[in-house]
Amino acid sequence: MNKQMIILIALVAVLSAVSASAETIEIRGEVVQLTGAQSSAMTWDASNFAAFWYDPDGDQMGETLTIAASTLTGPDTDRTIEEYCLTYQTAPVYLEYELYENEGLTVDGHTGYYLEGWAGERYVAINGSANKICKL
Repeated sequence: MNKQMIILIALVAVLSAVSASAETIEIRGEVVQLTGAQSSAMTWDASNFAAFWYDPDGDQMGETLTIAASTLTGPDTDRTIEEYCLTYQTAPVYLEYELYENEGLTVDGHTGYYLEGWAGERYVAINGSANKICKL
C-alpha cells in the first residue's frame, strides 16, 4: 500500500471518530407538493424561503413571491406559470439608526432609514421609495 493511501485511510478514520455537534441549525424553507389542482395562492416570504432578506434583530422582512390561485394543476400535468400569475413584491421597512436607539441622537434630523430586500440582498430605499435603491 502506498503512502498516500495510508494517509487517506487515516484521515477517514479520524473524521469518522469526531463526534457530531449537538447544535441544531434551522433552515427556513417550504416545499409545496401539489396532489391536485392549486385552489389558493401560494406565497413565500423570508419566514418560509431563506433566499429572501430577513433582519432577525427587528424581525423584519419585505419580499414576497406569489403564484396566483389556479395557476398550477398538479404534479403530472401543467406546471407552466403563465404571464401575470407569478408576482414578486418588495417593500421598504423603516429601521431606526442605532445612534438614535441608543443615544437619542438623529442624523441630519432623521431617526432612521428605509431598508429594502431585493433578491435576498439589503438595499437602502432612497427617500423611502422602493423604485430608487442603493447597496447598503
